[in-house]
Amino acid sequence: MFKKLRHKLFSSPNSNLCRMHDESGAVTAEAAVASLSIATLIGACLSVLVIIHAHFTVFEAARTGSRMIARGESEQVVYEKINDLAPMAQTYIDYGFDSVTVWVNLQPIGVVSWLQTTVSSHSTSGLE
Repeated sequence: MFKKLRHKLFSSPNSNLCRMHDESGAVTAEAAVASLSIATLIGACLSVLVIIHAHFTVFEAARTGSRMIARGESEQVVYEKINDLAPMAQTYIDYGFDSVTVWVNLQPIGVVSWLQTTVSSHSTSGLE
């Protein structure tokens, strides 16, 4: 019914300009483009989640490290604890007159390794 109506609307009685075409492959092409876009969007969302997780990890490692040093733990124990919390992270400890600051830097691996992103955090605690 719709094909007859479309044919009547877009063609004149004496013209062969509007012919009926088979459009069965159009849906397949549109689905391929849409699924590529969806896969790109999912990849971008996963990348953001990995970076946010890495940020929370280094924040927690820096906070824990500065508190441990402020309470009198040895640097070796602190480095081991930070390595447990944030594997493959670089750790720097800076002593002030009455405080200690712990810096933790991490390059996330996996989905975002091609971005060459470094996530860092620091925490300062007063010495007891």
